[in-house]
Amino acid sequence: MPVKCFSPRARARLGLVSVAALIAALAAAPAFAQSQPATGQTPSQTQGQTQTQTPPTDKPKKDDGKDKPASGKAAVVKGFTITADAPPVRSDIDRRSYDLTKDLGAQNGSSIADSLRNVPSVDVDVNGNVTLRGQAGVTIMVDGKPSPIFSGPGGAQALLQIPADQFERVEVMTNPSAAFTPNGQAGIINLVSKRRQPMGSFGSVRASVADTDRFRGGVNGTMRAGKTTVVLYAGGGEDLQKQESSGKTQNFDPAGDLITTNAGTSEGQFRSKFGYGVGNVIWSPAPKTQLTFGLNAFHFQGQADSHGNDVVTDGSGAVLEDELQTTQSLVSGTFVRGEVKWRQDFEGDDHNLTVTLNHNRGDFDNTQSFTESFVTPLLPDAFQRSAQDNINNTTEFAGDYVRPMPSDGKLKAGWDITRDDNHSTSMGFVDASTPTAPDDPTQTDLFHFQRTVSAGYVTYQQPFGKLTVLGGLRVENEDLNIDSQTSHIDVKSSDLHPYPTLHLSYAVNDSQTLMASYSERIQRPDDRSFDPFVRVNGPFSESAGNPHLKPEQVQSYEGSWQYRGGGQFYIASIYYKQHTGGVTTITTDVGNSVLLTTNENLTRSKDAGLELVASGKLPHGFSYNVSGNVYWNEIDGSALGFTQTRSDTTEAGRASINWQADTNDFLQVNVSARGRTLTPQGFTETKPTVNLGYRRKLTDKLSGLITVQDLFDTGGEQTVYDSALLRGGNSFHQHDRAVFFGLTFTFGAGPRGRGQQPDFDYGDQTPGAGAPPH
Repeated sequence: MPVKCFSPRARARLGLVSVAALIAALAAAPAFAQSQPATGQTPSQTQGQTQTQTPPTDKPKKDDGKDKPASGKAAVVKGFTITADAPPVRSDIDRRSYDLTKDLGAQNGSSIADSLRNVPSVDVDVNGNVTLRGQAGVTIMVDGKPSPIFSGPGGAQALLQIPADQFERVEVMTNPSAAFTPNGQAGIINLVSKRRQPMGSFGSVRASVADTDRFRGGVNGTMRAGKTTVVLYAGGGEDLQKQESSGKTQNFDPAGDLITTNAGTSEGQFRSKFGYGVGNVIWSPAPKTQLTFGLNAFHFQGQADSHGNDVVTDGSGAVLEDELQTTQSLVSGTFVRGEVKWRQDFEGDDHNLTVTLNHNRGDFDNTQSFTESFVTPLLPDAFQRSAQDNINNTTEFAGDYVRPMPSDGKLKAGWDITRDDNHSTSMGFVDASTPTAPDDPTQTDLFHFQRTVSAGYVTYQQPFGKLTVLGGLRVENEDLNIDSQTSHIDVKSSDLHPYPTLHLSYAVNDSQTLMASYSERIQRPDDRSFDPFVRVNGPFSESAGNPHLKPEQVQSYEGSWQYRGGGQFYIASIYYKQHTGGVTTITTDVGNSVLLTTNENLTRSKDAGLELVASGKLPHGFSYNVSGNVYWNEIDGSALGFTQTRSDTTEAGRASINWQADTNDFLQVNVSARGRTLTPQGFTETKPTVNLGYRRKLTDKLSGLITVQDLFDTGGEQTVYDSALLRGGNSFHQHDRAVFFGLTFTFGAGPRGRGQQPDFDYGDQTPGAGAPPH
C-alpha cells in the first residue's frame, strides 16, 4: 500500500501555523500582569506589583527549607517575585522556565510527554522520543540531577505514563553552564518538582477516566511533626491506544534498476498498566542542617497485538512473496531509586554545601512473538520469537558548593561521579515450525556495558554594571568497557576532556536585555547503541548496534534579545551548532526485503535557527502563550557513502489560549505543529495536534475537569526514504484521541497562601516532594 505523503498544501499549513502564531504574538498588545525583570535588569514596578531581583543562579534551585512564602499572595524565590498570577515564562542567564501549573491536561492526569509538547523548543513524538529544537540527544533531569528512568530502555514509557501534575515548571537549557553535565548535544530539560510547606497535614486525591477505556488516579499527602517532614505519593492508571501503519519501500541496485518492492499494512492496539510510589523523609536536626531519605518506584506492563499483510514484488511487478503476520509484544519495566542527601548551610545568603548519594536500578523486559502465514508461495506457517532482558544500575555520588563573593559575585564548584553497570540478554528463534520451539543458540546474546564518568566543575558569576558574566569549566573523564560475549568483542577506552562555557547578559534598559552564550557539549551513545548483535524485530525488520561508535562533539552558540515591559514579554533567539561525528541510524536492505537498522557516525552536520516566544494577557480574562521556531539543518553523509550533502528547513510552532471566564471557570486550547525533519536518508513528518481543557471550581476543595486529548486524532509520524538504493517510507498513526473526566479533592490545612487554588503549591520544606521516580 503506498505511503500517503503530506501534500504541499498540508506542509504549507504546518509552516503557517508557526508564522500565524508569531504574528499574533507580536501584534498583540495584551497586559502581562506581574511580569518580572530579566536577568541583569534594574528592579521596576509593573502595574503596581513590586518586583525583586538577585543575581541569577546557574543551577536549578534545590528545596532547602529556607525560602518562606511572604505574606499575601507573593513568595520570593531566588530573584523572582512569584504571585498567584505569575507569568508562565521566566528567563535567567542560562535557562528559560515554563510554568506547568496552568496546564489543565496535567491537572487531569496527563503524562509528562503531553505537557512537554506545550513547551517552546520541545517536541515529543507518539513513541515518547524527545527532541529539542528538532535535535535528538536531550538529557532529562529532575530537580537538577540526571534521571536514569527517562534515559534507560523504559524511558519513553515513563515519559508517556508518569503524570505531569507533580511538577510546577520545566526548565529548558539549550546552552547549559558548566555546573551541568555536557552530555546531550541538544541540551537539557529539567523538571522541577512542586514544593509543599503544610501547616499540619495536607493532601489531595485525583481521579480521571476517559471514553476509551483509560483511567488515571493518584493520592498524595504531606505531614510535618517537629523537625521531620514525611511525603507519600502513589498513583497509577491504564491506557489503551489503537495503532495503524502502512509502508512501501523500493530497493535499487547501484545502476538504478529496481530490484524489489515491499508494501505492507498493519493495525492493532497497545494496552498498558502502570503504577508509581514516592516516599521521602526530610529531617532537620539543626537549623542549618537537613537530611533527606527518599525511595521511589515505578512499574509498568503492556501488551501490543497487531496483524498485517506484506507483499514483495520484483522489478517487473511479479509477486515473490505474500504473507500475513500476527504479532504480540509483551513489555514490562520496574525502576527503583534510593537517595540520601545532606545539605549544610553556612553564614550568609545562598552559602551551602550539598552532598548526594543515589542508586537507580531498572529492569526492562520485551518479548515479541510473530506468526507468518504464507499465501505466495504456499508454505507452512513459520514462527519467530525474540526476548530481551535489560538490567541497568546507575550509582551517583555528587557534591555542590555555593558561595557568595564580593560585589554580588557567586562561586560554584563541585564534583560528580556516575557509574553505569548494565547487562542485557537476548534469546529466541526464527523460522520455527512451532510457537513453542526451543531457543536457538544463534539467537542468544550476552552483552555487558560499563561506563564511569568522573567530573569536576567550577563556575563564577560576576556583574559589571549592566553586564553580567557567567564563566565556567567542567572537566570529565570517561572510562568505557564494552563486552559482547556473543560477538567476542571487548572494547575499552578512556577519554579526558574539558568543557568550557560562557554566558553574557547585558541590560540595555529596564525592559530590554541582550544575552549570548557558548558551550562545548558531547553526545555519548547509550549502551544499546553499542551492542553488535542483530536482533529480529519482525519478518522484515532487524536492528543492530555498533561497538565502534564514537561520541558526537558539539560547538554551540546562541544569542537572544528579551523584552519585558508595557505588559508584554518577548524573546527572540538565534542559534548555531556545529556537530562532528554525530550518531545516526541507517536503514539498509540485507536481502529478501529485510531492512536492517544500524548506528553510524556522520562526518559532520550543522544547524541554525530562529526562535520566538511571546506571552501576555488579552482583555476579558484571555491570555496567550505562543512560540515558533524555524531552523535549517545540513547533513554531510560522506562517511556513510552518500555523495551529496543534504539540507532542509523545518518550521515548528505551538500556541496556548486561556480564558478565565470568572473565578470558577477556566478554559484552555493548546495547538502544536512541526514540519518535516531531515534525516541522512530522507525525512520524518508529523501532523498538528489540538488539545482542549475546561476546569470548574465546585468548592474551595473540589474541582471538576474535562480535557480532550488530540481532538482531531492526528497523532502519528511519517518516515520517508529518499536515497540512491532505498526509496519509499512508512506511516504510523496512533489513535490517541480521548475525552477525560476528572475530579480533584484537597484535604487538610493546605499549603500556605494557596487555599483558593489547590492545583498550584508553593513552599520549600520538602525537596522533590511528590516527585515520581527519577
